[in-house]
Amino acid sequence: MMSIGMQSPPAVNFRKDINGLRAWAVVAVVLFHFGVPGFSGGFIGVDVFFVISGFLMTTILIKKLENQQQKFSVWEFYLARAKRIAPALLVLCITLLALGWFMLPPQDYRSLGMHTLTSVFFASNIQYWREAGYFDAASHDKWLLHTWSLSVEWQFYLLLPLLLWGVWRWWPGRASAVRCLVVVFLASLGLSIWLTAQKPEAAFFLLPTRAWEMLSGGLVALLAGGGIAQGLRVRGRAVEALGLAMIALSIATANPLHWPGAAAMLPVMGTVLVLLAQRGDSVFTAPAVLQGIGNWSYSIYLWHWPVAVALAYGGWQSETGLVALGMGLSLLLGWLSFRWVEPLGRKQLAQWRTWPALAVFGAVSVLVALPALGIRLLHGVPGRLSPTVESISAAANDSNPLRDKSHSMGGMVFKKHVYGGPSIRAIVLGDSHASTIVTAVQGALANPEHGVLGMSYTSCPTLFGVRQERQDLHCAAFNEWALQQMAAVPSDVPVIIANRSSAYLYGNRYGAHELDPVIFFDSTLRKLDKGYSPFMQEYADHLVASTCRIAKTRPVYLLRPLPEMPVDVPRAMVRAAQLERPADVVTTLATYHQRHAVTWAAQDKAQTTCGAHLLNPLPYLCDGQYCQGAEGGKPRYYDDNHMTETGNRRLVPLFATALGNALPSVATGSEVRH
Repeated sequence: MMSIGMQSPPAVNFRKDINGLRAWAVVAVVLFHFGVPGFSGGFIGVDVFFVISGFLMTTILIKKLENQQQKFSVWEFYLARAKRIAPALLVLCITLLALGWFMLPPQDYRSLGMHTLTSVFFASNIQYWREAGYFDAASHDKWLLHTWSLSVEWQFYLLLPLLLWGVWRWWPGRASAVRCLVVVFLASLGLSIWLTAQKPEAAFFLLPTRAWEMLSGGLVALLAGGGIAQGLRVRGRAVEALGLAMIALSIATANPLHWPGAAAMLPVMGTVLVLLAQRGDSVFTAPAVLQGIGNWSYSIYLWHWPVAVALAYGGWQSETGLVALGMGLSLLLGWLSFRWVEPLGRKQLAQWRTWPALAVFGAVSVLVALPALGIRLLHGVPGRLSPTVESISAAANDSNPLRDKSHSMGGMVFKKHVYGGPSIRAIVLGDSHASTIVTAVQGALANPEHGVLGMSYTSCPTLFGVRQERQDLHCAAFNEWALQQMAAVPSDVPVIIANRSSAYLYGNRYGAHELDPVIFFDSTLRKLDKGYSPFMQEYADHLVASTCRIAKTRPVYLLRPLPEMPVDVPRAMVRAAQLERPADVVTTLATYHQRHAVTWAAQDKAQTTCGAHLLNPLPYLCDGQYCQGAEGGKPRYYDDNHMTETGNRRLVPLFATALGNALPSVATGSEVRH
């Protein structure tokens, strides 16, 4: 982000308080990303940067607009921003692409190529929003995740001068600019508060829900000469102390899962107060060490995250000594980048005319983007690493090859597909786990003329009446549609229901059993209490009722939840192979049973209530204590919870027995184990 470590341009008098505040902000972000205790809210440093950026950019623009003798040029403004942002960012991207060639397996290298493309063209915030999960475990596999904030700021820089220029052209003067920014500020803040509750990923990453933070700084710039601002400046020491206290409180208490929203007003308003105080000689911001870190802060921000990811890549993120070394390395790389890379834009191109300079930046960006595009199109360029690593990495693509024919990813277009022959002898229904295991069910059919009808929908449990926050998911409609499709299949054909059931109770985090649910039925019951909550009972009742509704028309088989792994299995095994470490990826049966206790109990009740059959995969995937994520050096999972085709083959005997038990001569209410 441009505000981080940016030397103040000539249009803005250098302010030590702002530079020192940058230092504290980047320190907070670094400590948060390296997992230092006490800085769980350190991510709010980015919010501080946003406010500073808005203040500086608005100050520059207003002075240019007020200067009647100087022609205002939007393109010159864009060039000035590019000079300060682009060189260090492009060097970072080139470095990561080069290092990735020698260390990243195809799956990860392909992702890096895609993320480089979006970072170079300042659209990474949109990409990461689509991928979701800034704070989840997978975030440490994204080497350029932190560039989302640069993209947000750049998008703001594109729009702010156009907005102010338009206002100034028709209604010249600061008063009109203030009125305009206040309207946009309030709209953005309102949207941020609403969307944080409805779609937190979108609220976190997208400009419309972040603009108010930068606009708050812009309003400070516009109102700096007013009476209220002057009064606060007179009381600068107390105002600064209050502002810093608000920022510190946010660092200690901020919840990343519900951000930004109204909670972000605390650090944003704290930063506003520090800006209004204008304490250039403050002991909190003026010391030389803070001024140095403030100068380097942009480059520190750029380089610290890849260092943190590298620690996680090697499994060293909990090694205190290596974490300290990583933070020290981040400072060193930041200083080197500030000393040798940033001047490429600040000094070397300072005398260039606008259009030639913009052309140079565009050409260099394209030169970085082209290999990144090639890496993406070539699927991460397989064949670069050792045969062992390549073989393990290939497991990431070892999934149902016909998945797209039967699995719906959202929307109201529902899919179905018959696997195998035309004579349907089984139905597989559920979420993405159903799309994964459907090939194992097909493999259990001895006759090539027999087939399996597959119907699945992402993040959709087989629970009639289920509701979800995501507006693009129509789970309830899909379940009703699936019921209609089954009506056309003979009633003696069994349906196998497979869902990642407990994820809907507790979320996707491994082993979690006390988080908020991601589905609901009654809006008054949407939280988990410690112990057995009313929502759990509602979930269990719906599972039983939904199962029994289907069981009225045909035999029903409920697959017990598949074991989930603590990490992405292929990635963990690749890294273990690269570091010549043991590659055992397991989960304990104790963890499994704790997480899935509610689902198991509900399935048991469905068995006794309406004769549902239960399919237990544990004997095929686990021993007496552990469930294995791999066998014979090959992953059983292509991520942390979906089975590979290799893993699926372990379940073929289970489904073969189930399909045999589906014959009329077999008694209901049995549990298939072996």
